Amino acid sequence: MGNDHFPKTRQGALDARAAVLRKCGDAFCTIQFDILNQERGGPPRYLWYQLTGCDTWHLNRFKGRFHAHNGGSLIVDLLDAKRNPIYRLWGGGSTVVNWDKVYYIRTCNKS
Repeated sequence: MGNDHFPKTRQGALDARAAVLRKCGDAFCTIQFDILNQERGGPPRYLWYQLTGCDTWHLNRFKGRFHAHNGGSLIVDLLDAKRNPIYRLWGGGSTVVNWDKVYYIRTCNKS
């Protein structure tokens, strides 16, 4: 899981969204607040996440509504706490996700 950060400003939000759309490549990408950095006394910022490969990712501290993009050719499922699919993002698809309900991301679903 690679990531990059952007200042928590209007321009930082625009730059993070642009990264999701333009720098994602063959991966699943999204944005989150960097809560851990703030808890450690750092400046408020956004994190850009790029999930590559085929796996099920357990999310920690993902909250809010943020843009997501599936740059890969296979399906990505967003799962609830019991690992039931709540949203499916097809290859090339983009959407705004309410991360408050998502606990896992399963990449490379072939079903």
